[in-house]
Amino acid sequence: MLPCVKRREAPQGKEVGLPSGHSDFGKTGRDQPNGPVPAGVDYEFWTGPAQMMPFNPCRFHKNWRWNYNTGGGQLMDWIGHHCDIAHWGLAISGTSHPSLDAS
Repeated sequence: MLPCVKRREAPQGKEVGLPSGHSDFGKTGRDQPNGPVPAGVDYEFWTGPAQMMPFNPCRFHKNWRWNYNTGGGQLMDWIGHHCDIAHWGLAISGTSHPSLDAS
């Protein structure tokens, strides 16, 4: 164990689990045909460096994360939250900012 990390007692009487989650945050369904880009959307800019694909509402706002062309699936969507949980358990406040001086 690292010398700077103090062991903490596990909370008693607390149930820990994962939310059920789902793969349709945008409520678009999973099987919609490709269609026209919504008015006002610069789809080329929105797609960025990813491979250009026909517009489909199932791959657009909120649901882009489930398409490996534009997102990383469940793991990449939740990893920041799980790191937060680890930091809470280690009592890391996140208030320090590392710095680097290079010459």
